[in-house]
Amino acid sequence: MSRLSNHAAITAVATVAAGIEPARRPAESRLFQRGAPPTTTGQLLLEVARFAAENMAFTEQGDAEAAARARDHLMQIRELVTRRLAELPASQDDAGREAL
Repeated sequence: MSRLSNHAAITAVATVAAGIEPARRPAESRLFQRGAPPTTTGQLLLEVARFAAENMAFTEQGDAEAAARARDHLMQIRELVTRRLAELPASQDDAGREAL
Protein backbone atom coordinates (compact mmCIF):
# COMPACT_ATOMS: atom_id res chain seq x y z
CA MET A 1 0.00 0.00 0.00
CA SER A 2 1.42 3.37 -0.90
CA ARG A 3 2.19 5.88 1.79
CA LEU A 4 -0.47 8.30 0.55
CA SER A 5 -3.31 5.78 0.58
CA ASN A 6 -2.18 4.48 3.98
CA HIS A 7 -2.29 8.04 5.34
CA ALA A 8 -5.75 8.54 3.85
CA ALA A 9 -6.97 5.31 5.44
CA ILE A 10 -5.57 6.24 8.86
CA THR A 11 -7.10 9.73 8.61
CA ALA A 12 -10.48 8.29 7.63
CA VAL A 13 -10.49 5.80 10.50
CA ALA A 14 -9.48 8.53 12.98
CA THR A 15 -12.18 10.87 11.66
CA VAL A 16 -14.89 8.22 11.97
CA ALA A 17 -13.72 7.17 15.43
CA ALA A 18 -13.81 10.77 16.63
CA GLY A 19 -17.28 11.31 15.18
CA ILE A 20 -16.16 14.31 13.16
CA GLU A 21 -18.14 15.22 10.06
CA PRO A 22 -15.81 16.13 7.19
CA ALA A 23 -16.28 19.69 5.97
CA ARG A 24 -17.88 19.92 2.53
CA ARG A 25 -17.01 22.59 0.10
CA PRO A 26 -19.96 24.34 -1.59
CA ALA A 27 -18.55 23.37 -4.99
CA GLU A 28 -19.01 19.72 -4.10
CA SER A 29 -22.56 18.82 -4.91
CA ARG A 30 -24.21 15.46 -4.54
CA LEU A 31 -26.04 13.73 -7.31
CA PHE A 32 -28.90 13.04 -4.88
CA GLN A 33 -29.36 15.54 -2.09
CA ARG A 34 -30.04 14.11 1.32
CA GLY A 35 -33.40 15.16 2.62
CA ALA A 36 -34.66 16.19 -0.79
CA PRO A 37 -38.38 15.49 -1.13
CA PRO A 38 -39.06 12.38 -3.21
CA THR A 39 -40.74 12.89 -6.55
CA THR A 40 -43.83 10.97 -7.57
CA THR A 41 -41.95 9.50 -10.50
CA GLY A 42 -39.10 8.39 -8.24
CA GLN A 43 -41.51 6.79 -5.80
CA LEU A 44 -43.27 5.07 -8.68
CA LEU A 45 -40.04 3.61 -10.03
CA LEU A 46 -39.09 2.40 -6.56
CA GLU A 47 -42.46 0.71 -6.05
CA VAL A 48 -42.21 -1.01 -9.44
CA ALA A 49 -38.78 -2.38 -8.48
CA ARG A 50 -40.12 -3.57 -5.13
CA PHE A 51 -43.09 -5.20 -6.83
CA ALA A 52 -40.81 -6.97 -9.31
CA ALA A 53 -38.66 -8.36 -6.50
CA GLU A 54 -41.63 -9.62 -4.50
CA ASN A 55 -43.33 -11.03 -7.59
CA MET A 56 -40.14 -12.89 -8.51
CA ALA A 57 -39.91 -14.32 -4.99
CA PHE A 58 -43.51 -15.51 -5.28
CA THR A 59 -43.22 -17.03 -8.76
CA GLU A 60 -39.87 -18.74 -8.16
CA GLN A 61 -40.31 -19.88 -4.56
CA GLY A 62 -44.08 -19.92 -4.13
CA ASP A 63 -43.82 -17.64 -1.08
CA ALA A 64 -47.38 -16.66 -0.13
CA GLU A 65 -46.19 -13.74 2.02
CA ALA A 66 -44.29 -12.39 -1.00
CA ALA A 67 -47.52 -12.54 -2.99
CA ALA A 68 -49.29 -10.42 -0.36
CA ARG A 69 -46.43 -7.92 -0.36
CA ALA A 70 -46.48 -7.81 -4.18
CA ARG A 71 -50.21 -7.10 -4.07
CA ASP A 72 -49.59 -4.25 -1.62
CA HIS A 73 -46.96 -2.82 -3.97
CA LEU A 74 -49.42 -3.00 -6.86
CA MET A 75 -51.99 -1.03 -4.87
CA GLN A 76 -49.32 1.55 -4.02
CA ILE A 77 -48.37 1.75 -7.72
CA ARG A 78 -52.01 2.41 -8.62
CA GLU A 79 -52.19 5.26 -6.09
CA LEU A 80 -48.92 6.77 -7.35
CA VAL A 81 -50.06 6.54 -10.99
CA THR A 82 -53.28 8.36 -10.10
CA ARG A 83 -51.30 11.06 -8.31
CA ARG A 84 -48.86 11.39 -11.22
CA LEU A 85 -51.66 11.67 -13.77
CA ALA A 86 -53.16 14.49 -11.72
CA GLU A 87 -49.80 16.29 -11.80
CA LEU A 88 -49.59 16.20 -15.60
CA PRO A 89 -51.33 18.92 -17.59
CA ALA A 90 -54.19 17.76 -19.78
CA SER A 91 -53.44 17.93 -23.50
CA GLN A 92 -55.82 19.36 -26.11
CA ASP A 93 -56.27 15.90 -27.68
CA ASP A 94 -57.55 14.46 -24.40
CA ALA A 95 -60.07 17.28 -24.02
CA GLY A 96 -61.54 16.53 -27.47
CA ARG A 97 -61.90 12.80 -26.71
CA GLU A 98 -63.70 13.46 -23.41
CA ALA A 99 -66.37 15.50 -25.20
CA LEU A 100 -67.32 12.54 -27.40
